[in-house]
Amino acid sequence: ALYQSKHRNSSRNLSEGLIPQEGFDINTNAPDPSKINRAVCAGYADILKNALALVGIESVIDSGRSIRNEVTNTYMGGHEWNKVKIDDKWYYADLCWDAGRDTFEYALRGGKNDKFVDSGLLDQSGQTRVNCHFTYIKDGVRSENVEDDRYDKTKLRDLFNQVKDGNIPRAYEIVIPDEPDIPIQLDQDRIRDEYQRRRKDMYAKFYGDKEYQAEYEERSTRFREHEEEVTNGTITYRTVQDYPEREEDEKFLILGDYKNALERMSKYEAGDTSVYSGTPDEINDAFERDREYVTTRNHTFNQHESTQKDLATLGKYGEKMPYIPRQTSMLKNIGISALNATIFARNIIAPAYRFVGNHIAKPIHRLVTGNKDASPYRNNIYHRMVARRDYFLDMAQQRNGATSHPIKNALEARIRAFTNAKEGNEAILRAGAYDIRQNIEQQEGAKALIKTLGLRKLALETQIADLEREAHSHPNAKNIADVQNAIEHKKELLTSTTNALNSYINGGKINDIQTDAVSQEQHAIASKEVNTARVTAIKGVAKGLTVKYVGPKIKDWLLERGKTVQDIEVTVPKEVPDDKWIEPVIETVTETDPDTIFDKTKSLKDAMSENAGKQVSAYYSVWGGEKGTISYTFTGDEKITGIFKATADGGIGLSDKAGLTAPTFTDGLFSDDLLDSSGVLNQNISIESLMSALQEGKIDANSLEDIYVSVGDKCWVKASDVFSVMEKNVDTDKVIEKIVTPGHWEEGTKIINEVVKTTKVVDNPALQQVVKLGGGVMKGIIGMDSIQDVVENIRKTTTDEKSNKKKPRNYTYDDGEATPIPTSKKEYDEER
Repeated sequence: ALYQSKHRNSSRNLSEGLIPQEGFDINTNAPDPSKINRAVCAGYADILKNALALVGIESVIDSGRSIRNEVTNTYMGGHEWNKVKIDDKWYYADLCWDAGRDTFEYALRGGKNDKFVDSGLLDQSGQTRVNCHFTYIKDGVRSENVEDDRYDKTKLRDLFNQVKDGNIPRAYEIVIPDEPDIPIQLDQDRIRDEYQRRRKDMYAKFYGDKEYQAEYEERSTRFREHEEEVTNGTITYRTVQDYPEREEDEKFLILGDYKNALERMSKYEAGDTSVYSGTPDEINDAFERDREYVTTRNHTFNQHESTQKDLATLGKYGEKMPYIPRQTSMLKNIGISALNATIFARNIIAPAYRFVGNHIAKPIHRLVTGNKDASPYRNNIYHRMVARRDYFLDMAQQRNGATSHPIKNALEARIRAFTNAKEGNEAILRAGAYDIRQNIEQQEGAKALIKTLGLRKLALETQIADLEREAHSHPNAKNIADVQNAIEHKKELLTSTTNALNSYINGGKINDIQTDAVSQEQHAIASKEVNTARVTAIKGVAKGLTVKYVGPKIKDWLLERGKTVQDIEVTVPKEVPDDKWIEPVIETVTETDPDTIFDKTKSLKDAMSENAGKQVSAYYSVWGGEKGTISYTFTGDEKITGIFKATADGGIGLSDKAGLTAPTFTDGLFSDDLLDSSGVLNQNISIESLMSALQEGKIDANSLEDIYVSVGDKCWVKASDVFSVMEKNVDTDKVIEKIVTPGHWEEGTKIINEVVKTTKVVDNPALQQVVKLGGGVMKGIIGMDSIQDVVENIRKTTTDEKSNKKKPRNYTYDDGEATPIPTSKKEYDEER
């Protein structure tokens, strides 16, 4: 229809049968825009470009100057035409100049026809046409240079005639390739070697190999020493320097992607957002994965950090326990209310523990450890025990059923964790080996998948380009609709493949597993339980010291300040002398014994007569004692004119009352029958009578030492000197009592109770009651606290730490290796 126009005017009239379509600019350069069925050359060029686009033929609009006089080679006005791509070759086409022609003179012409002047092309003389400049290019696209020769004019005429008659050739069929099928191939040798190396590493960490630990710490220290900051333009990021042992250290420390993760994370933090791609959520997830990988050094369990976290609550003491929810049963609710009351009391005390943990225990631990990262070799016997406990709990639940009693299962697991340690160790190491194998296979799978996705992406891009080229070249192919559908489907596959590839490249990297077969969660629980036990031990020692020392000291201190003094009577035992008289033992005997006896029958006169010539000591006076001693010789005819018994200041009886004159017996001491007619003592009386009289005068006649008698004027002598001459010797039989054991006093003592008045310091009764009550309360508190200690240690331990182990774990995994699994540290040491 475009070629049916018969007008050759500068503004040609288009056929009335042509219906303008969207995108067509048929009025370009029209002198009368109201006439939409007329157009200049630019309108023809625009019509042809859009018409060809409808059937999938690529074309562009070109411009230059038209040559009207070939002889004079003069240029006329500007002109526009098309370049059309047919069978991957470019040709000229000028619909405007062919309007009204049936010869198709200017359809698909080659470059040898200089009537078509392209911008930048040379003329026939090799000179650049000064006035031939590229003034306008539709859609801003420059095409390739055209072919030298024109398209087969005969074939072109036949095709146009077929189109006119409606016989569009559709015999050509475009081949649609199948979706690219690229298999994923894993490096099994690398998987086996890496698995054996990491399994050896797991055994060393599980049993705490000190030599392996020393090497780990040496390499870790060296690796950290080579971390540095690098500035690239305005971005400062952290990286790891290259040093001779770096690759070996990263392999030993299992830090395969540490350097890249460190660089990505620190660059992103410094403002370089190009290191991650995807949606904001995908970018954030990728960053968090890198951050966790770097800060935990491939998820190494940091014992110091975990211990400080536990010390902040003193193990489990400072945690806030949740209350038990109410039940439908009233009886159960009574018990639950009682338990919730104890939980309430415990939660009141918990802040005090948190305060001590945060402000005392945690800073002390940080000071002691220097706030350093712990090595991954903090796996001690208790950490292994917790892992075994979880294993046996899983086994108990499987064996006893999901509905079995949880306390029974937990108790069984705790017991078997000790009694079946070898079984538990083997199961845990099997599960750890499975985790390692899975991780390595996932790594190799990810690498192979990235490679496969890249090849798939390239294959899809190639298929799409080929199909699009075929569709453009053969828009009338009989399966063109299927081709277009295939192109759209393959583009969708390309999009999903590209997204998956970018996801794996940018955020889907699977990091190496560094494991001791114990999960992060189990490590955290073990650390918390160990710290709880430590706090319990410290509290036990403190409570013991309080009960034994501190409590009594406080009690004594309080009671001492409340003492008072009271007057009291007390009965005290007293030892006093208790001498006993022991009667003498007397034996009666008859003895004949010469004896000197005193002849009492003689008279006083006889006594004086027998003393004639005897010289004795005499005194002139006995008043006041013996005075004036003289020597006196008896004449034998003296008379005893007085008797005197000496006392302290005088005597008894007749005395010297009239000076030195011998007294007379006128004082009535002696009875009249003892006196003579002149009142003087009768000299003829017997000594016995005299002694009787003396006795009656209470003078002991047997003791004559202190009795004086007067002999003559003024002279006194002792009666013993006078009467000693009256003694005579006789043999007599006499019955005597012989003392076998003399009587005597035997010394002894006895205890008597004596009431004594004294004072007593006594306690204040009121204060004593308070102290007693306080002591009872304190003992009650200590007792309840001891119960709490037991509860804190046996109750279930929870943690916020995420487990890095999948559940359920594969405790029965068999890797097919001939090397046996060490089930104890002893076996490990022997095998090592």
